[in-house]
Amino acid sequence: MSVLVGPLILLYVFVVYPVITFFIASWLARRLNRWRLARWHVPRWLIFIIACLLFGVILGVITMPIPNQLARFIVNPWGSGAADWIHENWWAVKYRPDNWETIIPWGIRYPQVYLFSTMAGGVLYGVLITLIAIKGDRHQQYIGISLPDTTVGDTGSFQ
Repeated sequence: MSVLVGPLILLYVFVVYPVITFFIASWLARRLNRWRLARWHVPRWLIFIIACLLFGVILGVITMPIPNQLARFIVNPWGSGAADWIHENWWAVKYRPDNWETIIPWGIRYPQVYLFSTMAGGVLYGVLITLIAIKGDRHQQYIGISLPDTTVGDTGSFQ
């Protein structure tokens, strides 16, 4: 049984979780796109990135109060892993003062670091998916919103 645990964790972190994130962010992008048309003048290619940022904020706020490290990893594997790494590696263990927990910056302390790392991960994920969609010209099919034509004859406007 323990032989299957490693591959299952990798499958969850690199396949299942990104797919779930993609579907939730796509749903948010469609809702934001409808709202944008009436109120904002945000470029269409930016809607999915904003949806991923919003999803990162929501997931970061959900992750912050969870006391168990395994439960945090199940809910938010990328954000909690990055947050733990940032917090533990802010100062090298060799040079840490005794009161290092009280003198590190506010954004690097627990639980705030979960929110900020999840937001950063969400934005990076949104940028990556948007660039793939623009490059592959499959934005309507995958993201659910229409992005501008980026071929050579385009005027360069993203509006």
